[in-house]
Amino acid sequence: MGLKHLKEQNPDLNINLIDLISKLDPTKTKKLTPLLIKMLKDGIEIRKNDMYWGGNENDSPTVKIIKELPDSKMTLLNWLCVNYFNVENLDKLPLFTEYLERGLVENTDISTYKDFNDIIREVGKAATKEMLKKSKKDIMIVHDDDEWLFFKPLTHDAAITYGFGTKWCTSMKNDGEYFYRYSAQGVLIYVINKKTNRKFGIHSNNEVKIGIYDEVDNHIDSFETGLPNELIKKLFEWLDVKTNHTNYDLFSPEEKIKSRKHYFNGKDEIIELTEQTMDELPIPVEDMMMEEPRLVPRMAPRLVPMTIPMRNYPAILRDFDDLP
Repeated sequence: MGLKHLKEQNPDLNINLIDLISKLDPTKTKKLTPLLIKMLKDGIEIRKNDMYWGGNENDSPTVKIIKELPDSKMTLLNWLCVNYFNVENLDKLPLFTEYLERGLVENTDISTYKDFNDIIREVGKAATKEMLKKSKKDIMIVHDDDEWLFFKPLTHDAAITYGFGTKWCTSMKNDGEYFYRYSAQGVLIYVINKKTNRKFGIHSNNEVKIGIYDEVDNHIDSFETGLPNELIKKLFEWLDVKTNHTNYDLFSPEEKIKSRKHYFNGKDEIIELTEQTMDELPIPVEDMMMEEPRLVPRMAPRLVPMTIPMRNYPAILRDFDDLP
């Protein structure tokens, strides 16, 4: 269906902005319309900075398109994105188009789609199938059978790739802080149902609290995952911080450096702090972090949780004593 046909089918949306503004002009000759247009253009110029979404290097595909438009069109499209669309949803359209052209989308009848959730669901299915066919790089598999895959993501890139289609903060493309924070605080495990493409993000911290989240980041109980009881029991064993390594402990040296840089915004610090040098500091590290945080550079793994607040998990775990 071409644009011409769409315009004919939707005349109410085929809008000329000047014609629309002129409807607000009560004069017969529309002599006030030029003034209204001038006021609109002045307002656009004043509010232009409010639509700026960060540096060019961090712009998403959708934001780049919007920012390349003239001011008036940028304003209107920005308004549509804020009120009716979502930039994160729109950013998934190029990948959906790619999968569609490659024949990886199961439902090719676009007319049956109701909203972005249908698009994201299809993209997630295609992405998961494609990922599982490739080498499982940068993850540590905890359990793998015909239906369920459990693994620890060991790089931010892996967290993004395998968390595609979810709302998890650990899978945010342009911000690795949450992934590195959770990886240092405890055990982070992704769970994928190969048959349904359901995904669950599960994290335990050093206070022995466990949080289970579905694809849209809703906090759920373990029985809502559909996992069999024997796998849930094993999952709790794998999440025990006292007997398991944190994800950070399993990072490569390169990924550990990336993790540490997130806590210092990539700046070079004065002291290279290691386990060996901690005892040589003039004051305890904890005090130094409070009094002179600028002196504490790439921190040892065990110190990271002291600088980043922990997520407050509600207590939602079931008591498994009654399970068979």
